[in-house]
Amino acid sequence: LPDNWVSGINTSDFAALSGSLRKFDRELDRDRLFAGISAKLSDNWSVESNLSYEEKQGHGDVGGGIYIDGASADAALLRSPVDYSTTEVDLGLSYDASKLHLHGQLAYSDFDNDDDTLTWQNPYSNYGPNVSYPSGYGGLGLAPDSEQVSGRLTGHYLFSSTMRLQFDGSYAVASQDQDYLDYTVNEALVVTEPVPANNYDGEVATSIFNTRLMLRPMAKMNAQVFYKLRDRDYDAERDGYLYVRGDGGNQPASKFTVYNTNHDLTSQIAGFEVDYRLPLRSKLSFEYEYEDVERRNAAVEETEEDRYTLGYRIQPWSNFTARMHLQYADRAADTYEWAQSYYALLDAELINATPDNQRYNNHPQLMQYYMANRERWESKLDLTYLPGERWNLNMNLLWQDDDFDKSNLGLTGATWGRLHISASYVASETFSGTVYAGYDVYEGEQTSRAFRGGQEKNAFEIYPPLPQASDPQQNWDLDATDSSTTIGLNLQWLPAKDMELNLDYSFVDTTSEQDYSTPAGSSLVVSDLP
Repeated sequence: LPDNWVSGINTSDFAALSGSLRKFDRELDRDRLFAGISAKLSDNWSVESNLSYEEKQGHGDVGGGIYIDGASADAALLRSPVDYSTTEVDLGLSYDASKLHLHGQLAYSDFDNDDDTLTWQNPYSNYGPNVSYPSGYGGLGLAPDSEQVSGRLTGHYLFSSTMRLQFDGSYAVASQDQDYLDYTVNEALVVTEPVPANNYDGEVATSIFNTRLMLRPMAKMNAQVFYKLRDRDYDAERDGYLYVRGDGGNQPASKFTVYNTNHDLTSQIAGFEVDYRLPLRSKLSFEYEYEDVERRNAAVEETEEDRYTLGYRIQPWSNFTARMHLQYADRAADTYEWAQSYYALLDAELINATPDNQRYNNHPQLMQYYMANRERWESKLDLTYLPGERWNLNMNLLWQDDDFDKSNLGLTGATWGRLHISASYVASETFSGTVYAGYDVYEGEQTSRAFRGGQEKNAFEIYPPLPQASDPQQNWDLDATDSSTTIGLNLQWLPAKDMELNLDYSFVDTTSEQDYSTPAGSSLVVSDLP
């Protein structure tokens, strides 16, 4: 900050602000070098390898705050440095035969950030002399160096003219062992307990496997049986961190230690699809999927979902095609363990010192929407019309309705509607254009409860007088509507054999509306956001 800076509790107290403002450039520059080679070793075998190196430099922006309680921070919008380099290399081997095709690949990537920390001087004077202007400084750790090693095998096998097997499997290990920063950049603050290790020294292994058996049991019938696996496995020690809150004070007492948490996840999807050809070049299809997701250190250990999809495609004329899609999905969750994140994060000393009825981070009745019970209806209609050999007209309609029928607090319902149209014209072999327009609307319904800490945080009382966290009269409701209108134009021109020119213009206008309300007789005062 400048030498003549005038500090204050609020930004309105910054008397020297207008004279201190200055312009700066905010831009990103990306340079990338790439080399690739491929060779055919024999009639069946081929090999390929790629190497790329990329540097990205410039500035972005990030919000930073100095605080003891993050709800009331001395906040600033900061120019964040970007000085990244990424190296990627892979080696692939392929085998092609009449019935079997295989492609294997090994890959390695390395990300390096030349900057470790972003620091700034505190312009406010809300805290003691060690934290306020001019002595106080805040710091943010920037993206750490990391690397990843992966392998992938894809292929298919043709059993016969009516049976084919496809598969795609990969395994990747991402690791990060950059040295830890100190708990605070402010040397005037008292820190007696060091970080528990030199670095995170952790790995995350991700496995993905997809396979699909395609059959033609009858002349007009096709069938598919499929299985999909996604697994994420953490390998990191669970350490306790007695971190300094927002560079806003001395290191807190040992009971405020927090712990890193592993979030293992396994998702499995199995199902089948059958389609049958009908007159008028039409086809009727049905698909069933069953998904099972298991999570570790989450409020819900397991969710199961059944999805049923009915599809119909018809081409009554050679230049007109219609596709329809109707889906019903029902997701069921295990018992919602609302305290799981609380016990995984905090230290036993603090947990034991907290009353039983206050041991939670999120309100016990607040369901995280991606793990909550949900019923979904979805319908799609896609129309394609070719009025001439140079024209292509398309219209896409979508309507989706989500009902979180077991959620008392949180997202309780959502709908999404979409209408997109486009028209393409091919003037010649070297010139074509597309115009498009679309309208999207999303409506969400949310319920939450306003409450303070201490005795007011008891969410389990049933007899009056009710504390705030137990009182439905403390609820507030939000009806949010986001709408978006899009209009665009794209032109493509090939003035020469080795040259292509593209012109693209898009106009997007979005509107968000948030309407708040409270129950009749509530003492809460709410107002809609502008």
